[in-house]
Amino acid sequence: MAPALLFIQRAGSPDYDPILNFAGSPLLNSLELSEEFNANLTATLQNIFNPSLPFAPTPRLTDCKHCPYRTLCGR
Repeated sequence: MAPALLFIQRAGSPDYDPILNFAGSPLLNSLELSEEFNANLTATLQNIFNPSLPFAPTPRLTDCKHCPYRTLCGR
């Protein structure tokens, strides 16, 4: 089983491959990274829902230039 993301805008392209890449190679076995992924996901969710940590948008303002959600954080 390989994790994949379907991007409708690119799905019709003859060279489109929805399989995720990790470190430049297709990720064909998601179990290899599941422990690390779950640990990082848990830590991220704990930070998001921690009321003592204020929301801080990215410090890289160039990331905000084309972000469809920039109005939510005031950028």
